[in-house]
Amino acid sequence: MVLYIMIQINKFSDYAIVILVHMSKIQDQSLFSAKALSTQLHLPLPTVSKILKQLQKASILESIQGPRGGYRLAKTSDEISVGQILEIMEGPIAITECALSEHQCSVTSWCEIKPHWRLVNQVVREALERLKLSALSQQIQRSDWKQSMDRVWSDLFEDKTDQSRKEDKA
Repeated sequence: MVLYIMIQINKFSDYAIVILVHMSKIQDQSLFSAKALSTQLHLPLPTVSKILKQLQKASILESIQGPRGGYRLAKTSDEISVGQILEIMEGPIAITECALSEHQCSVTSWCEIKPHWRLVNQVVREALERLKLSALSQQIQRSDWKQSMDRVWSDLFEDKTDQSRKEDKA
């Protein structure tokens, strides 16, 4: 039996991304009520309401009051990163506790891996910051899934790889 260990985001982060992707697909600055989003996305209304308030407080969404009010994106989908969303919903991104701060654990004095965890953490954070909501909003057909994912991956890391190659040659 194979056990899979994964880095996992919580359901509020997952739902926040689902909600924002849904909203970003409508380009006409439409207003969305919590109830409409709950119905359209089959998510519990109290959860949707809580997420919308949190995203509005963080200036990802703006709220329009009144009988015809609702929520809409405060920024374009190219200006919102997955990293931002995760930090809003969960707090600072860290693979391990020591990657986030100068946390002193029982092995700090002799730990050889701590600097490496910081590097891993930095790479993950940068990738999540480079991954924009607009990339998740693109329609991906099942038949061209691999090609679409290769394109997203290339967009995320191509500039960085080219830059590091240039630095290595210098």
